[in-house]
Amino acid sequence: MSSRMSIVASLALGAVLSAAVVGGVSVLAPSPPPPRVSRPPRPATAVLPMTPEARRIVDGYLIEARKGRQFHQDAKAIENGEMALKLLRDRGRDLEAARLLVELGEWYVDAGDVSRGAAYFRSAYAQSQVALEKREGEHGAFAGPWRQAPAGGAEGPRVPWAEVSDLAEARHRDLAFSLSDKGEDRAALAILEEMLKEFRRRGDRVREAQSLHNQAWVISDNGRPEEAVRLYGRALEIRRSMGDREGQAWTLNNMGVALRRAGDLEGSKEKLLGALEGGGTEFPAVWSQGLDNLLLLVREAREKKAYPLALSALEAVLPALRERDELFLYERVWLERALASRESGDFGKALEALAELVAWERRARYDYGAALFLYETGRTLATAGKA
Repeated sequence: MSSRMSIVASLALGAVLSAAVVGGVSVLAPSPPPPRVSRPPRPATAVLPMTPEARRIVDGYLIEARKGRQFHQDAKAIENGEMALKLLRDRGRDLEAARLLVELGEWYVDAGDVSRGAAYFRSAYAQSQVALEKREGEHGAFAGPWRQAPAGGAEGPRVPWAEVSDLAEARHRDLAFSLSDKGEDRAALAILEEMLKEFRRRGDRVREAQSLHNQAWVISDNGRPEEAVRLYGRALEIRRSMGDREGQAWTLNNMGVALRRAGDLEGSKEKLLGALEGGGTEFPAVWSQGLDNLLLLVREAREKKAYPLALSALEAVLPALRERDELFLYERVWLERALASRESGDFGKALEALAELVAWERRARYDYGAALFLYETGRTLATAGKA
């Protein structure tokens, strides 16, 4: 019975299939898909509006984050800060987001995540540079100090994005120096190198030179002054090409220090005198630092009995001191000259210099200073008698 039903069913199916083919075309074939309706392309990620409600939420996260900071709850501060950052980005508040990136970077560093903190500083710098480049394209070739300052150090108007850029770079630099002060020179150099790459990507020659300068400072302080001198030389080339006179003076000053540490006293003298000449009256901080370093060089030269070098360095700086009318500094140099002369055996020149110092102090009615120089006069006379 079942086999008969199977045969009937097969015959019926064959009849249906035969009937479904008409003119060589199967009428049971699926009908073709309907034509596609063209739709406009989806827009890029839409920027959500900063509604009053969204602003309240962002502010709430920030309040909680800063409360966490106040009570040293780093995880809470960072979690809420990240939520605020995401909302600011979603709503196109790029400037606020960049400022918060710098702040979050500080929080990560304080929480012990130095690499994340440094990355946030670099991200804030990069975002600010993108915004500044866009502004530059809209407002002309030079609309501010974020690209490279023209010769003479002139600056365009300061804008919020430039301030974020400066702040991010400063926080990154301070982090590197802090690590170096703790003896973590490898970590300091690593993050400085990462920031140097970012400066080069952005064509930021001003900060490229400063970054090379900073790396050289860390390396010199770490006992590798010869390598530091090479980096200072690269920074100096950039600063000269840009006409950055103050930057050149600072680099020459630091090169002088590195050369002294490397034992090249003659090279150190040349660079430090160049820094003093470059500092002049226009950049007093450079000039003051350069003079201090020159006197350190003179004392080291005296210790090594390199008296001609010490005396020539002092003689070279005396005319500038006379022009500046800085009696205290003039006396410091004059005393070093007297001591170097005495140690070199030129007692006559030493006594002449000390007598002049005593006369200056008496005219100023500064008895303590006069007594000090009289004491040195007595020592010089005693040494001359023994000689």
